[in-house]
Amino acid sequence: MFRHIFYYRLLSGLRDRQTLFWAFLFPILLATLFSFAFTDLNADEIFNQVDIAVIENDAWTQDQMFQQVINELSEGDDALFSTQLLTVSQADELLQDDQITGYIIPGSTLEIVIKYSGMRQSMLKVFADEYMQTSATIAKILQDDPQTDIRVLMPDTSGMVEDKPASSSAPDNTYVYYYALIAMACLYGGFWGFREVMAAKANLSAQGARVSVSPVNKLRQFIYAMSAAFLIHFASIIVLLLYLTQIIGINFGSQIGYIVLASFFGSSLGVSIGALICVVGNHGEGVKSAILIGFSMLMSFFSGLMIADIKYVVIKRFPLMRWINPANLISDAFYSLYYYDTMQRYWQNIIAMLVFQLIVGSIIVMVMRRQRYASI
Repeated sequence: MFRHIFYYRLLSGLRDRQTLFWAFLFPILLATLFSFAFTDLNADEIFNQVDIAVIENDAWTQDQMFQQVINELSEGDDALFSTQLLTVSQADELLQDDQITGYIIPGSTLEIVIKYSGMRQSMLKVFADEYMQTSATIAKILQDDPQTDIRVLMPDTSGMVEDKPASSSAPDNTYVYYYALIAMACLYGGFWGFREVMAAKANLSAQGARVSVSPVNKLRQFIYAMSAAFLIHFASIIVLLLYLTQIIGINFGSQIGYIVLASFFGSSLGVSIGALICVVGNHGEGVKSAILIGFSMLMSFFSGLMIADIKYVVIKRFPLMRWINPANLISDAFYSLYYYDTMQRYWQNIIAMLVFQLIVGSIIVMVMRRQRYASI
């Protein structure tokens, strides 16, 4: 009996073009749009040296300390400045042509000349202010006690703090959108669960009325049908993952087994939520369908699908949302595989999904077993 029901519900699902579109094609189309929109998005976050000029006047020639500071800040691959020594007229010409951010005129104070206001100009001004404060402090100390060793006053503190990243993977903010997209695709599995409840309940469809009078255990028949729906949807999630990793190049880490496990629970939870929305209440198909779509999109929004930072804002203000938002559990499971070197956070999300699944499944079974009709 299982083979018969499973096969024909599977065949019926594969012929449902509308649900297949939302399960298979829509997430892939959205992922493709994401890839176009996010191309070189992180390029703006890469720091480039600030092009500046220093006026080569008498003050520059006499200030050996300032020369040393400028040289140190202009050398190496991680140099802050790209510095040129010019005359005022040469520096003005480059500034007007936007070839330099600004220039410094050495003297009793450091005069900064800029054309625009912006981040790079602010960096130049902050440097000048810091240098003047530090040099004034050193000059006063030496004036009071010429024998003072300046190096003692400014000890090396580089070893006091160790920079220890949480992960060996470089963080990429765009990945939050892709992980939220997977979560949305999992919640779209609710259309499959919704579809099976519609086909099983006599008060929702003519097919449900025929199923209700058949000489087969209704709950068992429903579980068989849900298994077929889950298989189709799980396959759509695997296809989406393959597209993201092989075509777009999204990194999920190297733990393939854990990726599949997260996909399994995410898909199962999505299908079950759709069934729950359809099985509870006596509203019509249109109302329940609207509730399912609204719930899926709202939870996906809170997990960072539209605005990545909203995920953290919501969790910070409402910490419980981290555990009761299924989209957040799914997306965070994938993100933890990519970003964290430990599995603790991953298993927290998996266990939370499992508990969520058990609660939803128990409600569905309880409602389906108690379903009675006065007439069909």
